Amino acid sequence: MADKNVFYIIGDDATARSKDLSSLVDELLGTEDRSLCVETFDLADADSDETKARFIEDAVNSLSSPPFLTALRIVVIRDIGAATSDNVAPLISYLENPLPTSRLVAVQGGGRISTLLTKAWKPVVTQRGSARESISDLFTRLARESSLTFEPGVRDGILAHCGEDSSKLSDMIERLVSVFGAGSKLSLDDVTSYLGESGNVAFYELANEVCSGQTKRALEVVSRMLHSTSAENAKPMHPLQVISLLANHFRKLATVDDPSIRSQNDAFVALGSKGNPYGAKKSWEQARALGSVAILSCIEILGSIDVAVKGGSALEAEVTMELGIISLCQICDTHSGRDAAQIRNDFISALYV
Repeated sequence: MADKNVFYIIGDDATARSKDLSSLVDELLGTEDRSLCVETFDLADADSDETKARFIEDAVNSLSSPPFLTALRIVVIRDIGAATSDNVAPLISYLENPLPTSRLVAVQGGGRISTLLTKAWKPVVTQRGSARESISDLFTRLARESSLTFEPGVRDGILAHCGEDSSKLSDMIERLVSVFGAGSKLSLDDVTSYLGESGNVAFYELANEVCSGQTKRALEVVSRMLHSTSAENAKPMHPLQVISLLANHFRKLATVDDPSIRSQNDAFVALGSKGNPYGAKKSWEQARALGSVAILSCIEILGSIDVAVKGGSALEAEVTMELGIISLCQICDTHSGRDAAQIRNDFISALYV
């Protein structure tokens, strides 16, 4: 293991990842003093891109420094998926010439990991843990193992309630088995009382509801993002994280809002040929549906939300988020008949009543 200096801990369950992390660190330490060797940076504690960037820079500084009174230095970065491609740029540069006495241990969580980072460490990384199982595959496996069957529509209702949180699904299936017994066939009425709290959801669901002008559903989704946890994210999202994701989404729409872009391939190239081509197609279609005025107005509103949440308004952050989501949906609702500039002005006035 002496020639390995980058490790990536993956897994569906946060508890399992923590156990794998502890086991790996113990293995790397050997007889060394943990208090002198190990430094941990948790991106879940970062409430802005600036803070995440600072955490990564501090981690890189530690990785680049020779160990003190020990044979090695171990730097742990939790929730590495919360870092953007810009955030991880210093880490990618470090990986070009890593220090032989340093060990980087990255832990899954916070979202999808930057593809630039995975490419940078691919030749040297050692992976620990189990790959993520999709929520639908997990449902199929748990239902088979418990011999539970469900009436039509129940599966979709359960998955919609659990969102991306596999731990909530596992707990719910366990409750159903304990109440009804293995081998039971269950209706929606049977399971409704045992669903528990709703799970987190993927960000694209919020983006789609906002861009479709679906105010009620968008508010439900953002509430789940701000209050629910998941197997990947031990903490609910901070309002500034949601704002950052929405701002990035509308920046993409602004990028492809160009008459010279006439196909999804053009959109994919305009977005840097990164990610999934389907995502570029979706952004291009949303940009064409909304138009330049609506996109610009949404970006301006997101800027106002950001300032307000950071202390520019006396309103609570969650109230500000809800007002902002309502305004964004009103602008994106092509049937509302309301002027985007007026919606924006009304929102700003509401922030400073």
